[in-house]
Amino acid sequence: MPFGLFAAWQQPGYCVPDLSELKAIASHALVPGPWTLETCHELALALAPPSQLASINPHESADQHLAGAGLVLFDGFLSNRPELKALLDHGSQRSESDADWVAAVFRKMGANSLSRLKGNFAVCVVCPRQRRILAVRDRLGGRTLYRSRIAGRLAVASRSAMIAALPGFDCQEDSGFVARRLALRFPPEMGHTAFSSIEELAPGSQWHWEDGAGRLIRSPLEPAGDNELSDPAEAVEAFADTFCAAVDSTLGRSGHVAVMLSGGMDSGPAAVVASEKLTARNDRLLPVSWVVPGLPRADESRWISELCDFMGCSPTTIPVGTENVLAELGGGAANPDLPGLNPYRQLVNACYQSAADAGCRIVLNGNAGDELYPPPGLLLPDLWRRGEYQAWLRMIMCRLLRTRFIAAHRDPFLRGAARHWRQRWLRPTRPKAPPAWLTPWAMEQLRVPEAWPPEVDTFPLPDYARQVLGASMAFGRAHEMAWCERFGIERRDPFQNEELVRLVLDLPVSFSYREGMDKWIMRQAMKGRMPDSLRLKQRTGLLHSLFHAGWNAHRQKLHRLLFEEQRDWQRYVRPEPVHKALQTPVGSDRRPDRRIMMVTVQCVGHALWRQYLDG
Repeated sequence: MPFGLFAAWQQPGYCVPDLSELKAIASHALVPGPWTLETCHELALALAPPSQLASINPHESADQHLAGAGLVLFDGFLSNRPELKALLDHGSQRSESDADWVAAVFRKMGANSLSRLKGNFAVCVVCPRQRRILAVRDRLGGRTLYRSRIAGRLAVASRSAMIAALPGFDCQEDSGFVARRLALRFPPEMGHTAFSSIEELAPGSQWHWEDGAGRLIRSPLEPAGDNELSDPAEAVEAFADTFCAAVDSTLGRSGHVAVMLSGGMDSGPAAVVASEKLTARNDRLLPVSWVVPGLPRADESRWISELCDFMGCSPTTIPVGTENVLAELGGGAANPDLPGLNPYRQLVNACYQSAADAGCRIVLNGNAGDELYPPPGLLLPDLWRRGEYQAWLRMIMCRLLRTRFIAAHRDPFLRGAARHWRQRWLRPTRPKAPPAWLTPWAMEQLRVPEAWPPEVDTFPLPDYARQVLGASMAFGRAHEMAWCERFGIERRDPFQNEELVRLVLDLPVSFSYREGMDKWIMRQAMKGRMPDSLRLKQRTGLLHSLFHAGWNAHRQKLHRLLFEEQRDWQRYVRPEPVHKALQTPVGSDRRPDRRIMMVTVQCVGHALWRQYLDG
């Protein structure tokens, strides 16, 4: 659940918001209660659920500069409680909340101890006597954290909409951020948000503020060093152990846990391991899935049923029809933090509702699984880097023969390798030209993003390190929490785990692509733990046909929204291609341009966001 901290300094004419204003902010962000209000002397007011607040004992703090009573606000979960327990030298099992653990570490070791925390979290520590605030985000960006400073006032919150709704703070949209989204350039620039005056702290950031002056430092994830595993059997064993520990860290201390289960090799392995762990403590795993009986290419009910039978549990299935895609166009589809739209929002929310109805507080999701594995285009560069020249040559000949030479430029292994070498050796990548569907004004708003994170050059494959450590891993997944909170649950992804990411960065790329399969190391790690028919199958559950059916069913409703009810998006996108696309149904012989269809969906998201902010 989110938190907010609102402080005032310097100008005596300004003050922090009162309780009624804070309640209005919480309501604006569509966050359910209950809420606890804490007054930090005359410095600030803090708003958070009771389970995510912890007090710092005023006696014997390790950091004398920060000594004194204080408050910890926490959003997310810790994944390294055993490490922290050893650090705190506690002989007995601690049962406190994660906020209490952070407070205990802070009391013993001071501000520098916050870099020892692992998991998916946003933390804010308030020390009123020193007029000091520390805000920390985890290294993989599993939770969001924002800050803003305007006219003598400061706001730190885990939701940008909570700051934008604060009286006196500017909620004007950042045109560069919006233009980039509508140009289909994902993820956004690091640090920028949909609001021009609100900054998102980057993963691994620590922001220290004292008496109106702040400094920003980062504690990035470091390479593992010389621990590369070249033996396949050892690598599979290490991967299995690390993955099991990652899943275990997401299950909480007690209670049943739900999982959003598909028929793939991300949520499936997470469900298998979670079921084993939960059964050992007398709790149950509750799979929640949607099924699409009318569209065989999108339906994975066969694989879901097979895995659930293997685990000995019954799934909650949600039947899906064409009316469920692109159907929700009211306030329930708007994300206060982002001008975007997930066309499957109604289906995802139905899974959250089912998990909540079953009494679960945590729902697992394997969405970050695809980010964990390197792209196929890095296999050849990695073989060359490791000196495996015969394997390198065999791979090239295999791919050329597979494509009959004529279609070699379309092969993901060859094409990706050529792109990798061209970018590193021949010439710098030229900036992309703005897409033709943007207006001239929107093209001017586009900014050239800085390469982030800067430490990726210390890794053997910088492009892969940027994939798992950069904005691609963080953006979207962390922001999804804004939806889960509406149902009183927390979504956790075991693939967004520091130790797991550190391990896979040191593995050969060939351990992801072997024996004609992708995700090879996961398939080997699950040998004997899930049915081979599921473990060895190719990818299923392609949702293109479901999206096309929803497009055909609701395109007239989308047209009314974009051309009659809310036209602000037309500052960014030329209306002609959107109008033409919405007049064109998807058929066997024709369909609108795929990119224009996706732009249209994002224009709908922007229109709903503007409607929500404008009241």
